[in-house]
Formats: sequence, C-alpha cells, structure tokens
Amino acid sequence: MSQLFKPNYQLPTNLWPSLISTIQNSKKPDIIKRRDQAILEILYGSGLKVSELIQLQTNHIISNGNNHYIRLRPRTVPLTHQATYAIKKYLKLRNNDSTTLFIRQDNASGNKHQSLTARSVERMVEYYCKLAKINIKITPSDWRHIFAQKLLNQGISITELQKILGHSNLTTTKLLYKN
Repeated sequence: MSQLFKPNYQLPTNLWPSLISTIQNSKKPDIIKRRDQAILEILYGSGLKVSELIQLQTNHIISNGNNHYIRLRPRTVPLTHQATYAIKKYLKLRNNDSTTLFIRQDNASGNKHQSLTARSVERMVEYYCKLAKINIKITPSDWRHIFAQKLLNQGISITELQKILGHSNLTTTKLLYKN
C-alpha cells in the first residue's frame, strides 16, 4: 500500500529522474510519451493547477530570448528549460493545428482535438507512478505543492510565492505553506 504525499514530506532524490525515465521507456506511442512528459515537466516546474494545465493553448507559451513563460491571466509563470524542451518535442510530433496545447491522442472521443480532462491527467500520473514503482501516492495537485515547497526552500518570499501560484489572498498561501 502506498503512503499519501504530505506537502512537507521530503521526496526521495531519485523520484523525479525515475519518473521521467519510466515515461521515456514506456511502451506507449512516442506522441503520448512526449505529451505526458511535457505535462509532468510543467506540473513539477511551474506550479500550475491541473485546471490551468488542461486549458492551456499553444499561444499561452511565450518566449523572451532564452526565457520561456506561460501567460495566464492575470499572471505569467516561468517555464523551466526542461519543460520548454519537452513541449517543443511534443509539438514537433503532433500533426494537427489544434490551438489546445494538450489534446487526447486516441480516437475514442471521435474528436481528435479534444482537450484532456483533469481526471485523465490524474490517471496518467497514477499510471507512471505505479509503473515506476513509486510507493507514494502523488496526485497532480501534489506537484504544485512540491513546486511551492521547492521555491520556499530556495528562499523565495511568501508574497512572491503567492503571485506565482496565483492566490488572490495571501492568507491562503500562508495557510498552505507554513514554515
């Protein structure tokens, strides 16, 4: 039985590389592996909510020199180089003109450009964690907490964290991330 992730829980150091390696070595089609890796890179490296992630459009990804961002109203979130690279690799394999960034890659929906759902992202995270033999139950929203805790550990102020996470009230951020 896997234990639940706790926001202050220290993740095993090999968890992230193990998860990415599991995606890359899975038997899924390349397009799905690329999409799933891009999703996890964004969740881990940007602190987006799953609801924000599944609504992303290709024009929400912006570049300014070597820096890349996700433009969400009313905030702009920096993208890691790994996430940017994963998105580019995914879009290079995708052969359609959908403006939705992350779309279903199956034919079951009848609509080839249908957005992923929050539940499909949850199932994807569960699948790869199980495949990687990670015995901690980590949900997509847990990646947001991991991201926030990582920033706090690096010394970011609680008000800066509030802006990055998009909390309208500082109290929410303080309650979630007490030091």
